[in-house]
Amino acid sequence: MKRAQAALEYLMTYGWAILIIAIVAAALYYMNVFGGTCSPSATGFPPSGGVTILTGEFLVDADGSGEVILRNNAGQSVNITKVDIDTYTNGTAMTVASGASITLYPAASALTTGTAGACYRFSVTISYTTASLTTTQTATGTIQGAYQ
Repeated sequence: MKRAQAALEYLMTYGWAILIIAIVAAALYYMNVFGGTCSPSATGFPPSGGVTILTGEFLVDADGSGEVILRNNAGQSVNITKVDIDTYTNGTAMTVASGASITLYPAASALTTGTAGACYRFSVTISYTTASLTTTQTATGTIQGAYQ
């Protein structure tokens, strides 16, 4: 019985050590510590029923300029009242028809600058109203990719 217990304790010790190593490696990979390319993604936005940004419909240059396409999936016309992307704020009201899109062009240094090929991750908040809802709706999410 003592040999079986010793063998089991030996295997459990190694099992816990391997599990901890796997968790740390996954966390480091998620934080992009190992470098590599940054795949573009837009997460957290509503897939339907609001104003959204789709993966591949944005880019950011190393000088802090960029291009972001806002898509109206609300099923009715929306009035976008404010867009916050990183350090960039657009407070100009924009009306977007149902199913249509509008492109924002932040100027140089409007967004955080970086080195070409380096990764960025920006939080985005879009405030808008519709004819049927008088309260301001918000769509929030993050966009990430590599500086151009």
